[in-house]
Amino acid sequence: MEEEREEPDPNAALSSSLVPSNNARPTLRVQKLPSGKRFPFKLYSMLQDNTVERYVMWTEVEQQDALLIPDLEAFVANVLPKHFKEMKKLSKTVK
Repeated sequence: MEEEREEPDPNAALSSSLVPSNNARPTLRVQKLPSGKRFPFKLYSMLQDNTVERYVMWTEVEQQDALLIPDLEAFVANVLPKHFKEMKKLSKTVK
């Protein structure tokens, strides 16, 4: 009999730990993090997305790494809704 496994949510930030199960193999428990703790994961994911390179990029300022957003309006319109789903909800309530 095959054991069904729940697919993890790719948009959720993960905190993992090994959990003993009735099998000999350990299983991975997926736990959603509170909203504030997901931000670094979402930011990292956003910066790895090649489609947003013209809206946000890494640069160096005074020998320090920094994020550069050349056109803030384009960034808010094109990047935030894609990577931060709660921005869609917020923009609908603000209108």
